[in-house]
Amino acid sequence: MYKLEAVIRSDRLESVKEKLVTLGFSDFNVSEVRTHDAHAATAICYRGANYAIPYRPQLRLELVVPDSALDVTIENIVKGAFTGEHGDGKVLVSSLCDAIDISAITPRTTTAAAARQFASSRIEPADLGVYSGR
Repeated sequence: MYKLEAVIRSDRLESVKEKLVTLGFSDFNVSEVRTHDAHAATAICYRGANYAIPYRPQLRLELVVPDSALDVTIENIVKGAFTGEHGDGKVLVSSLCDAIDISAITPRTTTAAAARQFASSRIEPADLGVYSGR
C-alpha cells in the first residue's frame, strides 16, 4: 500500500478528480496549501501600492493506493494536473505499512495492536478484552 500526496493547481482539481473517480478512487482528502519556490512570488497592486506574494495557493490531494494501482494512478494524476507551465505541482509517494478504518473499531479500543486485530479479523470487541459499549 502507498500513500500519494499530490500538490496541484486549484483549477486542475476537477480534471484530476475525474481521472481518480474513473480509476475507482472515490475517497480522497483535499486540503488547501501554500507553496513556495523561486518562481512562486507574484506582484499585485492594492490601493496603489505594489505587494509581493511569496506563496502560491495550491491544493493537496491525499489518497491510499494498493501496490497494483500505483503506476496507473500516478500517471492519471499527472495527466489531469499537467498544464505545461511552471508550478503544475508534485506527486509524493510514501510506503504505508498499515491503515485502520476508524469506523470499523469501537471507541474503547485503546491500543493500536488491538485496533488492527479487530479491524482485520472482525472479531467481537469483548474477545479483545475491550469494553464494547453494549
